[in-house]
Amino acid sequence: MRSNTSMNDNKERKNTMNDTKEKHATFTPGPWHVRLGEDYYHVHGKVQVALVENWIAEDPRGNARLIAAAPDMYEMLLDLSKVVENLESIGASLPYYFKDDMSMSDKLREVLAKVDGGEG
Repeated sequence: MRSNTSMNDNKERKNTMNDTKEKHATFTPGPWHVRLGEDYYHVHGKVQVALVENWIAEDPRGNARLIAAAPDMYEMLLDLSKVVENLESIGASLPYYFKDDMSMSDKLREVLAKVDGGEG
């Protein structure tokens, strides 16, 4: 049986995850693609999203591909946050994100908040 403290922690996490989800990110809808121009890699969806200069960055093509993958990665994180929320609601013990000394759900909220306009 779970303690009241554990149940309250899960309820608080769930409310915070809901707050994060309600702040919907605003960006050009994906999918985004990469096209090589004369001096730049162009990242575009329905409109141009970014230009990555060929001569300055260490790996301009890799940077452009990472930028182009952002909408898909964002959607995947939203889906993952729903899974984590469901697991926490049934009292599952989730892995800890040791790199930043944070719980998995806290790290997800932090990353999503950066996209959704929060401090993160």
